[in-house]
Amino acid sequence: MKPPSVIVVEDDDDFRHSLVGYLSEQGIDVRAAPDAAGLAAHWDQRPADILILDVGLPDDDGFAITARFRAISTVGIIMLTALNQEANRIKGIEGGADSYLVKPVSLREVLATVRRLHQRLQVSQPPGEPVEAWGIDPLNWILVSPEGRPVRLTGTEFRFLSLLLGCPPGDVVGYDDFFRALGRGACEATAHSLESVIARLRRKVLKESGRPLPLRATHGKGYSLQAKVTKVP
Repeated sequence: MKPPSVIVVEDDDDFRHSLVGYLSEQGIDVRAAPDAAGLAAHWDQRPADILILDVGLPDDDGFAITARFRAISTVGIIMLTALNQEANRIKGIEGGADSYLVKPVSLREVLATVRRLHQRLQVSQPPGEPVEAWGIDPLNWILVSPEGRPVRLTGTEFRFLSLLLGCPPGDVVGYDDFFRALGRGACEATAHSLESVIARLRRKVLKESGRPLPLRATHGKGYSLQAKVTKVP
């Protein structure tokens, strides 16, 4: 299995350098940033498989960053923080983090968490192997899970998914196509509104079907479905 690519976002210089050095020695493809701006720069250059994310960053809040990434990406997220209260753990996990580690933590534990999460991500969505077929009722705006559970869509949600119908699993549809389908020009406000549509749709599909929407974000390009979707009567 190819080692995961990881971005460590940590404002403690000593701990960041120690963690990056250790992960690198263990064969992990790792980059580092001291703040959210550095994370954005790394992500724009090359998205990662996993983020290791501190909560208390100088220019942003780790919980907010997690929510934004979870709305547009299936990236694995490990929160790493000194906030050990149960409420913060729950907030992190409910906000989209896959794991929540509390400092002080050993470097070996972080490595084990990275490897376990990467393995889980690979199993849940193997490259080139789409999940089971979903269905869609275009007359009634209903998405149907592989188990036959219906998810009623809004007009906006249906227009978003319609662009992905008929595409081979994994084919990326560009952002501009989604903007045009939603009847808006490509601007910053549009990007945020598209993220909101996707975040609501992900939550709805997971709640009503019991499955995550097989939607993958390709940073800087657009979105693809990692499943076959066929029309149903």
